[in-house]
Amino acid sequence: MKFLLLLFFVAFFALSCTHTSGTPDGRISKNPQFYDSLDAREQLMVKTGQIESGMSKSSVWLAWGEPAARNYGQNGSARTEQWIYRNYRPIYTQSVFGGSGYGQLRGRHHYNYGYYGSGLRLGVNYVPYPSARVDFENDLVVQWTRGSRR
Repeated sequence: MKFLLLLFFVAFFALSCTHTSGTPDGRISKNPQFYDSLDAREQLMVKTGQIESGMSKSSVWLAWGEPAARNYGQNGSARTEQWIYRNYRPIYTQSVFGGSGYGQLRGRHHYNYGYYGSGLRLGVNYVPYPSARVDFENDLVVQWTRGSRR
């Protein structure tokens, strides 16, 4: 039963990762009018998930998607905005649970005898970490950084 539950969650996670709105192609298909307004070079960059200085916020959104956080500010007369992207790193955990013995286990309407035991419970937690940052001035990219894809 636990295996089937684990299999369900793995399948759900895999399908959610491939959802089309989470890819440049998915975002482009939902916003074709904006994509068509870009020049051929910028279209290619957006389609392959690349950005560069001078790109608009909309082009960055098409290429990389929605940021996890946004910071706003001012630099002289320029409006600034910073987009932070995050990835998730698995952290594996383990814990000991239960007691052990052999005895009477009460079911809904009858009694069963069986072993109930202690054991090691393994788990995984996903911890976010910053993976990329894009800095805008007056809605255009002025600087960006992207970490390694782990």
